Amino acid sequence: RKLGLVRTTSDTWRRVNQIDDNAFSKINVSTSYWAGLLAADGTIKSGKPHLALELQIGDEQLLFDFANFIEYQGKIGYRTVGLTDGRNIYASLHCTSQKVVDDLKNIFNVTSRKSKTLCPPELNIRNALSFLGGLIDGDGSIMSKVNRRYGELQLLVVTASPRINLWLKNLMSQIGLK
Repeated sequence: RKLGLVRTTSDTWRRVNQIDDNAFSKINVSTSYWAGLLAADGTIKSGKPHLALELQIGDEQLLFDFANFIEYQGKIGYRTVGLTDGRNIYASLHCTSQKVVDDLKNIFNVTSRKSKTLCPPELNIRNALSFLGGLIDGDGSIMSKVNRRYGELQLLVVTASPRINLWLKNLMSQIGLK
């Protein structure tokens, strides 16, 4: 106020880092994957249309790939938590876009406070598997378990959402896995 500055709109005055506002406006393999990753590891704030993704330093390339996908124009931030043994260093990006937050909510059901309430998006099988890939990269793992008779692949996705759990069971059934 002292400088006589006036904000123009609620979205543009807070915006520091430019991104593609239409990054999540269409459903495809790429948007489904990134929405799955954000469902697992992203932070969404709808009051302030804010999106953040923070990953361990070992997954830094994934963060750079996401930044490239949304055409992020800002800097990647770094922070250290606890001891500096290399595992507690995190890379993050933060951006603001009402359109991206709305598209994530309306198309992919990714909202704030999603851990226990995340609902699966309505996607065809190809895009659903891409969404699952994002969930796995964020909150899951694929392990090979070998026994004497045959090798076995195990898929682990950590979720507190009963709806996602049921969706995963149905999806695995659709593709012939148990």
